[in-house]
Amino acid sequence: MPDWKRIISQLKRRGVLSTVIWILSLLAIGVFDNLTAKIIPAISQKIENFYDPHTANLSFDEPIVLAERGLYLRKPSEEADPEGYSRYDVVSERSIVVYAEPDNYIMTVKRINNGQVEIARDAVGIQRRGEKITVKFLPNDWKKPGELARDLPAAPPTQSQAAATDMVVASTRWVTTADDFAILSSISDKGARELLGAALIEVGVDENGTQQDKDRISDYWRSVAGWNTPTEGVPWGGAFLSWVVTHAGFEPPRAAPSFLAWQNWGVELPQDDVRPGTLAIFRRANLPEASSRLLIGVVLRKQRDCIEIITGNVADHVAISCIKGDRALRAPDSRRVAKQS
Repeated sequence: MPDWKRIISQLKRRGVLSTVIWILSLLAIGVFDNLTAKIIPAISQKIENFYDPHTANLSFDEPIVLAERGLYLRKPSEEADPEGYSRYDVVSERSIVVYAEPDNYIMTVKRINNGQVEIARDAVGIQRRGEKITVKFLPNDWKKPGELARDLPAAPPTQSQAAATDMVVASTRWVTTADDFAILSSISDKGARELLGAALIEVGVDENGTQQDKDRISDYWRSVAGWNTPTEGVPWGGAFLSWVVTHAGFEPPRAAPSFLAWQNWGVELPQDDVRPGTLAIFRRANLPEASSRLLIGVVLRKQRDCIEIITGNVADHVAISCIKGDRALRAPDSRRVAKQS
């Protein structure tokens, strides 16, 4: 808003011509300030990126023969492009230089294996220019293109797909019962038992609750190694999973705050093999504000017509929700334990 009182005062004191010159001078100073504060630094950054682009070195633990356009990095908030690829240079079968600025990405790798194209996905966080990142894929991480298409897609399903497969929340609560904790004694697998136990004790944490609750959510974020993105207003369901998995003794995926990063975590289970202490992954296309279109939580129990999972950031709580719908199931992988400090 113009400062009319100040302008009228100038008119009375200096006249029309002097006031116009005064206003134009203020405008020129404002343009100059904007130029020096925003425009020139932005142009300088683009020039620097042109002559010295941001890169990261991907080091694979086994030789990989990339297919044509075989590497694709996209930010978790971006829609997946089936034909997308990133600029990269192949140094050797174990080393690739990718051109990407520091950020968090979902990485898709296409390789040629026995004459066939295979695809694997993981999440990577690039923290600084020239960073060396070790990439490790297990044999069951690699899928044929058709198999990957049948898996939970990174892109939102179509409306017809959503009608058939989208999840429905049957109930939600943020209090536990003695029967919930009694399930722990029925789990023979130690890793699954500790995963569920770590999740159960967090039920009821409220984003808008006490300072202790807010500090607890900060703990979830601190469990994410190398995550430098500001957390204010950022959905924290993935950070909650990272905390649970870490406390159970397992290694979370890179870029864990994005639910997309969890789609290949652990070991795949058949869809009907619902076990307490595993992860259940549901589509959620009916919630367009969720860019991943996924809801993921720790399985508590299978009810008659839905599966109870413990998940973070549901109505701002760590909650137990009973979900109906198709799902993918992932069990902890004992080969990927958390690194000891």
